Amino acid sequence: MAIEKSVISLSGKLDNQVHYRRNGKNFVRAYASHHTLSANSKKSGMEFGRAGSAASLVRTALGYMVDRMADNGFYNRLSAHFYQVIRSCNSKQAGEREVMDGNLALLKAVELNRYTQSQKIFSAEPVVVIDPGADISITIPRFIVKGIAKAFPRAATLVVQLCCCACDFANKKGLVAKADDLQISLHRPYFPGGRLRLPAGAVDDKVLLVAIGFYCLDTKSQPIGDRNYQAGKILEAVLVREGRIVPFVQQEPTPKKVVKQKEKKGIAWEIDPEPDDQLH
Repeated sequence: MAIEKSVISLSGKLDNQVHYRRNGKNFVRAYASHHTLSANSKKSGMEFGRAGSAASLVRTALGYMVDRMADNGFYNRLSAHFYQVIRSCNSKQAGEREVMDGNLALLKAVELNRYTQSQKIFSAEPVVVIDPGADISITIPRFIVKGIAKAFPRAATLVVQLCCCACDFANKKGLVAKADDLQISLHRPYFPGGRLRLPAGAVDDKVLLVAIGFYCLDTKSQPIGDRNYQAGKILEAVLVREGRIVPFVQQEPTPKKVVKQKEKKGIAWEIDPEPDDQLH
């Protein structure tokens, strides 16, 4: 954008410029030309849209966790991870790939709050065991509480939340199973460990996500709104089909055949015989 100081004031489009008036001054800017997207750009756009749609579905499913623990950039980070999942599939052409075709393990450990990592609040890594035909078992091992209490002096209680989502990304639907909140007193020397079982439910041909979240209560049992006292992440992400977990298989790229160039034979040299030393 530039200020126009010509004696004659112009208005509207002229060649590749647009003249207009604002706040008593005349301005000129370049006309925004229309760009035609290439075929590859259109395919990338389709897959990026699928990633955004998947992130939106998961964000909605984790609504109560997201509202309390996630920062304002969580959706964009999650969408970027879904895009990586889609692009990890090399068995289909670009533009045809779906979330379920990719490596869902890329979603594991996506943090809800970029300001506080889950490991800082809760160093005891939960163990997730999924039996699609029966239930989902989440085990929290025994751990010492003193480290958490020391790191978060304003907190009296640590609240642990767990949520399982069965997502049908193609139809933009999801089923959510939420566990009761687990409250751990930070005045105790250690937590003895615990186990939770959630029904697997109707997860066939769906992506199953398990997420965990943490926040703290003060001495009056009120949630501490400080984002440094809140965290969460995706613990597990798997595809369930026909009652079993479908592992992701990265197909090896087909090796290109090396065509050997035929050796071209030129015209041979004729070498003269060695001279006879006796001849002068």
